[in-house]
Amino acid sequence: MAALNRFVSKSADKQMPFFTTLRQNKKFKCGPAEQEAFEALKSHLKNLPTIARAKEGGKLQLYISASPKTVAAVLVAETKNKGQQPVYFVSHVLNGPETRYTLARKLRPYFDAHTIEVLTNFPLEKAISKLDTSGRLLKWAIELSEFDLEFRPRTAIKAQALADFIVEASYQEDEVQAEVWDVSVDGSAAQKGSGAGIIMKSPAGDIFEYAIKFTFNASNNEAEYEAAIAGIQMCLAADAKRVILTTDSQLVASQFSGEYEAKEPSMVKYLEKLRSVSAQLEKFSINLVPRAENTLADALSKLASSNVADLKRTVMMEVMNKRNFAEAKKARRDSVWYIILWGRLYKKSFSLPFLRCLTAFESARLIEEMHEGTCGNHAGGKPLAIICQRQGYYWPTMLEDCRAYVKKCEKCQKFSAVINLPANDLMPILNPIPFAQWGMDIVGPFPMAAGGRKFLIVAVDYFTKWIEAEPVAKITANQVKKFIWKNIITRFGLPQAIVFYHGSQFDCAPIQCFLGLYRVKLAHSSVCHPQSNGQAEAANKQILAALKKKLEDCKGKWADLMPEILWCNRTAIKEATGESPFKLSFGSEAVIPAEMALPTMRIQHYDEERNDQLLRHQLDFMPEIRMKAEVSSAAYKSRMSRAYNKKVRHRPLGVGDLVLRRTAATGKGNAQGKLTANWEGPYQMWEEIVPGSYRLMQMDGTALKNSWNASTLRKYYV
Repeated sequence: MAALNRFVSKSADKQMPFFTTLRQNKKFKCGPAEQEAFEALKSHLKNLPTIARAKEGGKLQLYISASPKTVAAVLVAETKNKGQQPVYFVSHVLNGPETRYTLARKLRPYFDAHTIEVLTNFPLEKAISKLDTSGRLLKWAIELSEFDLEFRPRTAIKAQALADFIVEASYQEDEVQAEVWDVSVDGSAAQKGSGAGIIMKSPAGDIFEYAIKFTFNASNNEAEYEAAIAGIQMCLAADAKRVILTTDSQLVASQFSGEYEAKEPSMVKYLEKLRSVSAQLEKFSINLVPRAENTLADALSKLASSNVADLKRTVMMEVMNKRNFAEAKKARRDSVWYIILWGRLYKKSFSLPFLRCLTAFESARLIEEMHEGTCGNHAGGKPLAIICQRQGYYWPTMLEDCRAYVKKCEKCQKFSAVINLPANDLMPILNPIPFAQWGMDIVGPFPMAAGGRKFLIVAVDYFTKWIEAEPVAKITANQVKKFIWKNIITRFGLPQAIVFYHGSQFDCAPIQCFLGLYRVKLAHSSVCHPQSNGQAEAANKQILAALKKKLEDCKGKWADLMPEILWCNRTAIKEATGESPFKLSFGSEAVIPAEMALPTMRIQHYDEERNDQLLRHQLDFMPEIRMKAEVSSAAYKSRMSRAYNKKVRHRPLGVGDLVLRRTAATGKGNAQGKLTANWEGPYQMWEEIVPGSYRLMQMDGTALKNSWNASTLRKYYV
């Protein structure tokens, strides 16, 4: 039977009753029904049409027909003597998902050798030539593009075999009537704005509520028209064929029916738009009802025109920025820039004569080739768009698409330039209690000093700026414990917190147990972000600057000079507080060696008893002095924050995002020399400790040990 498909018109439809009867008769018995189906098939096979042979180079005509369960086609050759003669019949029974698609590959030999005129009343040419075609239809459009096809409406039928085909193909079954969608719309204009409400009810009973807020000024009549047009457009998007529109606007209903005449220019444009969109439906009618019977759509329109955002149910909300009839006006205005040459669409331009217009599929392939293909060099977004344009191509979103592609390119992200601008605003730490919070760091190695000392442990108080430093030979956890006990706890009491960087000497179990014993809070700065422990970094700079200036050729004497450098630092007035660390600690200024060589008033008139009394008075004024220093320090840090925040470049990072990490921050910066990527990863952020400081985990879920500052991270786009 399959071999007869090419000789018998609509053979699939004719064979279907016979094979349906056989399938139902599992234990075959030749009854009346089976005999009737067999006789019907034999009667169809008695008179077969005469099949012609196509001449090479001649033009063939293809007639196409479709029913809910079958598709059929006949290929016809037109001769001078015999008129139209069939060359090939195609008939196929649709099964399952095939009922939604058409099939035709048996005609390929004829398509390759002849120009084919497709004669059909279906809009096939429009369907396969749409720029936004996607899915299986796009696959068929690409496959058919290699053939020489001409689409024409079906003309008068000449051949008897062709007439039989058309009659047989015109539906032996009752056509399924398209179901009706009910759409209720209403527009609203108020002082706070205007909007539209739409309620769609599908034939299956599903209800969709939709509210549209207009950002342009609209009268009540204009809002009613906008609601009606939007309702029809939504039905078209849902593939509805028959629509009944319910509205309480007598103006819209009467102007559409012709009872009222549209005189205002805006109403004329709206009426034309309404008629054009409704013409795309098989059936459309407007039902005018009183306002009391359109309350739900009215409520949605008032919601859209108000500022209320809290809804008790889910409602689709849209913001409309321009009028509906503006799209058609814009299309007419822009059409002068386009021209069709040799069957292709081109755009006129300023830089080149014509630019070939590409589909979304073609533009995506072009961007990929131009960016990372044989001649691609991973150019940036705008340069890539200029390259595509200079090669003679165009599509409306060139710049946006190129930037989006470059933004997601993995190679471009990993080898992108290092971002040196800060990622977060400065968060100054204000601690007005002396010696309550310290910052600690290790400086070195230095040239070998007496006793094998090469390193310097530094601690600085956050309020008074008092610096403690001690040269050591080794930087171990035990040395750090001794320093904290000797230089901080036994001299200034137990602090509330100590801030460390992520060195192994600080971030270890012995230090945690030691400070936990005295209930001292232990805090760590972010990895590769020493600014988190800014006080200790500032103290390091002051000490290093003084050592460089004091030391000459004998670099090994740096440890012996530490008392002098610390003494000078403790007695110098600080810009942040306006006082010296010595005065904020002990209530008066220290006597320096210069005062002994050149005596000042307090040295010349020194009285031991009176001096003791004056020192006690000074101690009584200490709270006031420290309060002024606190205010001065807060003002200083505020000025510093304003200056720092001007350089901040915020990065959109959040928990759950994928990020890349600075290669230099991981110690892998020299793995491949000059060819090492600046960023590595990706990782996922799973916790935000404070703004700008995050904990990361690998893609397999393994958490990284330390926290990472936003300055060492950048967002990764997939």
